[in-house]
Amino acid sequence: MQKNILTGQKLMQEEIMCGCVDGKIIGTGQADYTVDSAEYDLTIKGKPFALIDIPGIEGDESKFKSIIEKALKKAHVVFYVNGSLKKPEPNTVTKIKNYLRHDTSVYALFNTHCSPKKEREAIDKTYEQELQEVYKQEEKIIAQSEKALKPILGEHYKKSMYVNGLLSFCSRAIDETGKTSIIPDTNIKTLRRDQVKYIKECGGNVKIMQKLSNMQTVEDIIAEQSEHFDDRILSENLKKLRRKLEDSKDVLSLLQKEETKKIHEYINAYDNYLQNCNDAKSDFLTNIKHLGNTVANDSLEDMKEKLFKKIEDDGGKTSEWEIRQIIETDMEKIVKNIEPHINTLIARYQNEYQISLEEAQRRLIKDFERTDKKFSINLSTVDIDGLSGIMESMQFTKKDFGKALLTIGSLILSGAMAGGALAGATTGLVLGSVMPGIGNAIGFIIGGAVGLMLGVFSSIWDFFAGRDARINKCKQKIQSVIDDIAEKIQDKIDSEIAKLHIEKELDVIQNKIVDAVDKQKQGLEDVKLILKRVTSVFENKIAELNGGKYGTI
Repeated sequence: MQKNILTGQKLMQEEIMCGCVDGKIIGTGQADYTVDSAEYDLTIKGKPFALIDIPGIEGDESKFKSIIEKALKKAHVVFYVNGSLKKPEPNTVTKIKNYLRHDTSVYALFNTHCSPKKEREAIDKTYEQELQEVYKQEEKIIAQSEKALKPILGEHYKKSMYVNGLLSFCSRAIDETGKTSIIPDTNIKTLRRDQVKYIKECGGNVKIMQKLSNMQTVEDIIAEQSEHFDDRILSENLKKLRRKLEDSKDVLSLLQKEETKKIHEYINAYDNYLQNCNDAKSDFLTNIKHLGNTVANDSLEDMKEKLFKKIEDDGGKTSEWEIRQIIETDMEKIVKNIEPHINTLIARYQNEYQISLEEAQRRLIKDFERTDKKFSINLSTVDIDGLSGIMESMQFTKKDFGKALLTIGSLILSGAMAGGALAGATTGLVLGSVMPGIGNAIGFIIGGAVGLMLGVFSSIWDFFAGRDARINKCKQKIQSVIDDIAEKIQDKIDSEIAKLHIEKELDVIQNKIVDAVDKQKQGLEDVKLILKRVTSVFENKIAELNGGKYGTI
């Protein structure tokens, strides 16, 4: 065999003609020799495999990051090759961990260097003895290295072993006829020389070369992987599915938790909004309820003050003619002004009601904004696309999911913003001018009471001799008559206001608001239910996987 390898230039020419390829991807020692990933198809026990060679990651591998990531996404087993008698750097191991898939197994190969000699002296040890001594040193390095490998790689890490990669290569780069298959490239011409030396060191026995390289340990791992490959692929795919389900479930569970809290606050905001609208309605009705009393007292106040002043000026002996003149003069003014006064007050109350509803909407929007800031997770920022594939496999489409989740955005916009459903519901109260001609009716009420008021004065003059007593008694009588007039005016105004059915009109508006809010709240409740439903589906699928329904994990 050695004779065949040492045939010289003529043999090299023949090898070029035969297309020798071994050694083509072996590095020359320069930094970053491998600058791309190379994939080699293999068949082991009838099953297809791929061997992927990727750039190293020690130092700055940033320019190869995408290449490494792409290659390692496919890998079920990674052999991390470390230099001879060299412990792996923790930073390098951490980089490896960051690149790995969940189900990848990692084996550390310590590529031991033990150079062959062209000639050995009698006192020299054999190559095998020298190599075994280096292997023993390597074992110590491996024991120390595992202290870094196991904690960082965790369950990914399987085992460390030493190999002599160059010796293994040289033992295998020989064809069936005993010829070398190493390419005759001047850049790697030392490979041929090393091969010749290794063969000589091992007495021309290729099997000894292969045994001493310790590459059989790697072959055993690959053989074990190939033997149970189908089962492992199924198991790993089930694990991958479970992790995907668990990751998705975790995201959804967090969303469910956070969004449920947020939805509760949204619903509370709507409840507060309804309460504020109810308060506005109550305030309006209270004002309307007291409108008759307010108008009556306001209308009669000026006339009462004039009568009191006249009585005081006259010492309680004001003539009936003067009393009648004050009453008739003021009655004309009251008849003229009472209807505009009523309409002015109603318009003011209506405006205050409208302002209260608008303020309730502004508070609702503020509550929504405050809630959005309070919670860091928002459905509108969730990557639903990232979950869509696995959700569609469970007959739960992204379209349905996204539509339900994004309902929150439309609810807030339609429910809280001006021009939305709630804003439109508050603009329906238009009462306009009310009770035309009520001034004349009030005039009859006042006129009918004048005789009663005048009839008391002559008896008061005769009965009460003292000035102050007369004045006080006259005021009391006037106040009593005016109170009676005010009560009749109030009753008349109340009866006319009742014909406007203001409370019924407010109920219509309030019902529109309640209906709109109920739709918003129901939409929010639907989002809660759909989040709960999806999370439950994921939990059930995970339970089925763990229970072995689809195979053993």
